[in-house]
Amino acid sequence: MWAWIAAGGVVVVAAALLTIRLRLLVAHVRGPSMLPAYKDGDRLLAVRLRRPARFAVGQVVVLRNPRLAGVRGSSRTPLLVKRIAAVAGEAVPVGISGDVVPREHVVVLGDNREQSLDSRHLGVIPVDHIVARVVGRLDR
Repeated sequence: MWAWIAAGGVVVVAAALLTIRLRLLVAHVRGPSMLPAYKDGDRLLAVRLRRPARFAVGQVVVLRNPRLAGVRGSSRTPLLVKRIAAVAGEAVPVGISGDVVPREHVVVLGDNREQSLDSRHLGVIPVDHIVARVVGRLDR
């Protein structure tokens, strides 16, 4: 009987760990684009999104680099950490093409605009490129 209880406990722990792994993501900040909020090398805890997701200006998100979509084996950073600057229906910030952010898109910008690969270079970002919402920093 104790063997069954122990086996059940192992299954419960394994299921809990799998659930955590499927819902949480540790993202790494690469470069100075998010200074002063986050520095190069910071590890961020993010919650993977469930669809459909809603976004708000000011949220920090983890997104797939649109320039690398479908590129396997690239040495460039496949995930980017950026702050949402505008959501669908809002005016597009200066320096980005278009008048209004289209439906199912957002504008993302790095906090350190002078050194950030963001919507000024990539354009508006489809929301399906956003994989997680940052909830905190693991370091410091």
